[in-house]
Amino acid sequence: MRSRWYQLVAAVAAVVLVPVAASACGVGQCCYTACYAYHCYKVQYVEKTAVCYKPVYEKHVREVPVTVYKPRYETVEKEVTCTVYKTYWKEEKRVRYVPVTEWREEKRTRCVLVPVYKEVTYDVKVPVVEWKEEQRERVVAYTEWKEEQRECTYTTCKLVPKVVEREVTYCKPTYQECVDPCTGCCYTVCKPTYYTKKVQCTVYEAVPEVHKKVYTVKVPYCVYKKEPYTVKVAHCSYRIEKRKAKVCEYQRKTEEYVVKVPYCTTKAVEYVCKVPYCKPETYTKKVRYQVCHYDKVQEVRKEYYTTCKLVPYEVKYKVPVCVSCGY
Repeated sequence: MRSRWYQLVAAVAAVVLVPVAASACGVGQCCYTACYAYHCYKVQYVEKTAVCYKPVYEKHVREVPVTVYKPRYETVEKEVTCTVYKTYWKEEKRVRYVPVTEWREEKRTRCVLVPVYKEVTYDVKVPVVEWKEEQRERVVAYTEWKEEQRECTYTTCKLVPKVVEREVTYCKPTYQECVDPCTGCCYTVCKPTYYTKKVQCTVYEAVPEVHKKVYTVKVPYCVYKKEPYTVKVAHCSYRIEKRKAKVCEYQRKTEEYVVKVPYCTTKAVEYVCKVPYCKPETYTKKVRYQVCHYDKVQEVRKEYYTTCKLVPYEVKYKVPVCVSCGY
């Protein structure tokens, strides 16, 4: 919006300045150049008013007559002749060819490996073991016993009598008269009464006593001695022996053999199958269907439209004018 305003002001200024400059200078050259060439004019800006127009849009509503076609449905009943094809079945004899597998004998040739055995003499190295006696020495450990004097300490308990006072509880029966609450008769009841008294008794206390004792014990010790012994040592040697063995060798041999080979042929077979066929049948029936009719109707409808109106408004702008200096 601002760029449009600048363009409008520039256009108005150009229109106004050209005649003013020509009248002020009286020559066909620019006013600015003439003024400053003779130093007798100066430029001033004069404010002017211009009239511009802006569009204003307005919305309106009006009633318009319109012709409309409205559908109207009508149900119609009519007799129709229909032809229907019904399916029936009938038996037919047909022939089909079935594949059959048969066998025939053929002579063929093949190469066979036949084993042939023959005797072969070969040398074998056989180990021979001989045993010889040798004298050797070994160290043997013997166990011997010697007596040693040892001392041990042991503790024994000695029972020492001691007189001690202890409290002893004893029971003494007491006779007591009671009255029966139901009958009111008196009867005597014997009840135990417990008493305590001090009694002296003898108690034995264990007093430990330490004793020393010297005893003799046999102690084993080991003695090593050298002694000779005889051992049998195996000495191995080899001798060559001749042996016989059967060796199998295979020789090629061609032979003929008979094999059964399958081959396929066809065989005609008759079979009965059911074949469908169609037969037309005609009948009449009543059919109801809807028919659409369009009726012409006049209606008044609302139509919305927009109008554009130009509204004037004032715009102020400044125009440069050449004015005489006055000297």
